[in-house]
Amino acid sequence: MKPNANQRNHLNGLIIFLVLVSAPVVFFAAGSALGERDNQVRQWLPRGFAETKRYDWFLEHFGSEEFTLVSWEGATVDDDRVATMAELLRRNATAIEDAARSDTDISTRPHPDNRFLFSKIVTGPELLNQLQEGPLGLNKAAAVSRLQGTLLGSDGQTTGLLAMLSEEGEQDRHTVVATIHEAAANSGIEDAELKLGGPTIDSVALDQESERSRFRLALISFALGTLAAWKCLRQMRLVAVVLLTAVYCGAATLAWVHVFGDKLNLVMVTMPTLVYVLTISGAIHVTHYYRSALKRNNKRDAIRISLQAGWLPCTLTTLTTAVGLGSLVVSNVAPVRQFGFYSTLGVLTSLPIVLFFLPAVLSIILREGDTETTGRSASRYAERLASSLSRLVARRHSEITVGGIVLMLFSVAGLTQLTTSVKLTNFFSPKSRVIADYRWLEENLAPLVPIELVLRLPEDDNSVRMVDRVALTAKVQLALKSLPAVEGAISAATFAPKIPHGGGMRQLVERKLIDKELRHNTDDLLASGYVGTDGAHQLWRISARVNALNDLDYGLFLDNLRNVVEPVLDDFRGEDTNQVDVVYTGVVPLIYKAQRVLLNDLTKSFLLAFGIIAVVMLIMMRGFAGGLVTMLPNIFPAVVVFGSLGWLGIVCDIGTVITASVAVGIAVDDTFHFMSWFRRGLARGLTRAEAVHDSYRRCGMAMLQTTIICGLGMLGFVFSEFAPTAKFASLMGLLLCTALVGDLIFLPAILLSRLGKAFEPATKSTNRVWLDTIHRATVRGKLSPKMPVIHSMK
Repeated sequence: MKPNANQRNHLNGLIIFLVLVSAPVVFFAAGSALGERDNQVRQWLPRGFAETKRYDWFLEHFGSEEFTLVSWEGATVDDDRVATMAELLRRNATAIEDAARSDTDISTRPHPDNRFLFSKIVTGPELLNQLQEGPLGLNKAAAVSRLQGTLLGSDGQTTGLLAMLSEEGEQDRHTVVATIHEAAANSGIEDAELKLGGPTIDSVALDQESERSRFRLALISFALGTLAAWKCLRQMRLVAVVLLTAVYCGAATLAWVHVFGDKLNLVMVTMPTLVYVLTISGAIHVTHYYRSALKRNNKRDAIRISLQAGWLPCTLTTLTTAVGLGSLVVSNVAPVRQFGFYSTLGVLTSLPIVLFFLPAVLSIILREGDTETTGRSASRYAERLASSLSRLVARRHSEITVGGIVLMLFSVAGLTQLTTSVKLTNFFSPKSRVIADYRWLEENLAPLVPIELVLRLPEDDNSVRMVDRVALTAKVQLALKSLPAVEGAISAATFAPKIPHGGGMRQLVERKLIDKELRHNTDDLLASGYVGTDGAHQLWRISARVNALNDLDYGLFLDNLRNVVEPVLDDFRGEDTNQVDVVYTGVVPLIYKAQRVLLNDLTKSFLLAFGIIAVVMLIMMRGFAGGLVTMLPNIFPAVVVFGSLGWLGIVCDIGTVITASVAVGIAVDDTFHFMSWFRRGLARGLTRAEAVHDSYRRCGMAMLQTTIICGLGMLGFVFSEFAPTAKFASLMGLLLCTALVGDLIFLPAILLSRLGKAFEPATKSTNRVWLDTIHRATVRGKLSPKMPVIHSMK
């Protein structure tokens, strides 16, 4: 039984009341999510893999690797400011065990927040003096040689200091960086001269760019989306309602992040804006449905009629977009997985808001006469677009179809050339200060990307003396430094005497004396951070660095690394293969694994989205041939754009991976709208050419408008200094435009070609089924098959 007018008004009032009551809760949760950020470098690396487990094992035995390399223009071994700055930082750098031994009360710690920000401060001049003085007594040239590529530049003069973070410092990296800047200023170092690098700086720079993207760039996108909505709707009341609906859905997306206890990262910053522009697109479709129904009916029936006409296409387009976004949850890279999960929740949340809340509000703010002033103009624009495109496609449908298929095949070959990267330095604009500092540090002081080797020798094996362990470590370190990509390496052997070779009496005596001294100083070796133990093995760490700002092939580098290290270990092992083994770890193997995982994620998410959407299209097209043909324009944008990236050699990053599956879902939206009107035209007895023309009239302008809205809505993020965000926004715009070409040119050409015969009703009985279906829909919804265009009110 149909509800009467009073019941319908009560229902509309209830829907509006529920949304308004929930709004404070939603916006409070969204605000809480905005205040919680997590841009730690580790989250960009894959979890659950052997490489990650080895790195976690390394951190367990040698502690956190988080450091900040500090230098400045003019920092040399003779610069007194190095010692001054080190002393200032050490006021916030007291080892926990030292504090415990001295019974230091926490209230006496010098940091105003009573926290240890640093666990250790090391300077180049101090290490140089350590090697020249004491038991080693190296000459300056030998000492400089050992430290070059770590805390001494290739000129033997440029230096700096290394600030290792404590656990408390890792919890507040912004204070750490502020403390370093303050210490530099108090040491007489100009901020413009200061050069900082390392994981701490990466994380803080990501946070700062996240803050910038969250407000200034989001505001630009909001303004552009508002302008596009105004150009489409032309009534301020409608623009306000549509935008407020979209803002609510964008806030709801952030609220889900807070509900599940996660934190925002820079990839997720674009998420509420994406949901916002997608909601605007859907809201404009529903608004046009409602306004069209209001032109021939009273407000009491307009909601019911618009829902009957719009619920199916809106639901299916939302679900296909959700499938595209949801396919990203298969990723092993946390930011990509989180983006897919919460974007899917946001899109699904927007569906009931757009279908029920929006029409309820429209029934209050719109009157029956509000649609008359724009209807004739809308029909005129739509008819012009339909006539122009119909003539073009009718004349050239064969050439367009063949050309589109050839272009896709050519692009498929380009897909095999795609490369991926998750290097942190590729996340920033080349003009950013982070990159400028990295470039200076790596040109003048030392590389910044760590590669770690850990030699595991039996703990209690007396057959392998300490002197032999140091000698082996020194040989492996020397082999490492022979690689062109490695400019420096450091280990316990760096601070140990040079081990003499040969079998003479003098060499034997010297090795015995050195072995005795090393065994006597075992505790000092363990405290150095370069020797550890796991109970069964003694662990000897060799730390090297490679440049961040280069095109180093990490896979090839790791192969070369093994090729130079394994022969050294084989010579040491002899016939006893259990005597020593090596663990290759550090950020380099993780980045290499992440790059392969990212490419695999790109393939998996795309294929998953393609497979699910293909099944939906097969069902909707009621046949295998029709469903297969309609998938061509759906994959057209992703294949062409990503194939072009492959041919052009453009590296894919996290932002690129996100766009692929989203593009498939969005492309299906327009395909479904066009195909729905095309099938209805055929069911009414129109020819394929007439049905194509009618489809252009019905939804061509709406497809153009939604592309403009979504493209302009994301445009603000093109200016982000966070490269994946900028690439995501620019690629989304490119994919949307390519999808529009696929749906307005390629798809109609296919429908008019021989492939389009797959959609013609096979028998009169089949045609009768379609006519009955359309008849029932039009009778229930009071929609005439010849009703005016409902999508564009421009």
